[in-house]
Amino acid sequence: MDPEPFDLDRGSGAIATFAHPTQSVEQAPPHQSAILDQALANLIPPLVAKAKAGAPIAVLVNGFMFRPQEALVESYHDADNPHQRIFHFLAGNPSNETRHHSTGWPAHLGFAADDQGGGGLVVPFGWYSWPGFLPTLLNEGRLHYRAAYGYADESSWPFVAALDALARVIAGIPKIKATPIDIVCHSLGSALVIRALSRMAKYNLPVLGRIGRVIIMGGSEYTSEARLTNGRLLATANTNGWDVGTGPMVYNLGSRENSVLDLMAENLAPRPSAPAPRLSATMASKRRSASRAGSICSSTAANSPSGCSRTGR
Repeated sequence: MDPEPFDLDRGSGAIATFAHPTQSVEQAPPHQSAILDQALANLIPPLVAKAKAGAPIAVLVNGFMFRPQEALVESYHDADNPHQRIFHFLAGNPSNETRHHSTGWPAHLGFAADDQGGGGLVVPFGWYSWPGFLPTLLNEGRLHYRAAYGYADESSWPFVAALDALARVIAGIPKIKATPIDIVCHSLGSALVIRALSRMAKYNLPVLGRIGRVIIMGGSEYTSEARLTNGRLLATANTNGWDVGTGPMVYNLGSRENSVLDLMAENLAPRPSAPAPRLSATMASKRRSASRAGSICSSTAANSPSGCSRTGR
């Protein structure tokens, strides 16, 4: 079921439909939406009325197996909509949330629902990542994970448009106008985020300079794509003469908990055109080539961050 058109008073609904690019996604222009600009201009200021100078701003990106267009259901444990299942502020039973992969990200990242921005601003970005096994196989002739990987690529430009609109609204709010926008993503959401960063750097879009920390939890993107993005970020930093600390600072958090999806990605996702280098070699290369774009960091934990990274979600 398609969502209802966006209603400013209600604060929900469909903002825009982005057409499938006629050329490759890499060459497609970034999307623009006047409705998106108007929506954020109306929604954001009241949410940060009590924000303190430098209060954090975080954009959250879901991973595999979500459908943001789905209507809300009675229990958030059963929702396919990421805004209900993981982008909530509820404090449920930890065991139940672990079993259902429904732990709320915002509260565990330190944000509160009704503090009017006193603890910062969190903005969830939901994208369609669960096309279904049989429908995808029968209608498109490909496996569902391969389809979802492609959707991550196609969703990168709408994500850039959302970041750009958010940055322009924030620039008009004195207390947080200089605050960088952090990004937190999980699983297949890393493919979307990495492609978005790559394209912002390729076209040297101003919004790239507003991006701060990029936290990747259990990432599902090839190292070849990450290296391409890293190279573009470094080139853009040099072109713009950025000081250390300006632009994205990427942290890649990995654990064995995501091994099932790692296996799916290695065998079912589209292969890159060139063989992907070993991760250890990639990270060593990134550390050697770190420049004014900031640091590219990798941290491996025995367990995923509490309440944030869950297998399959």
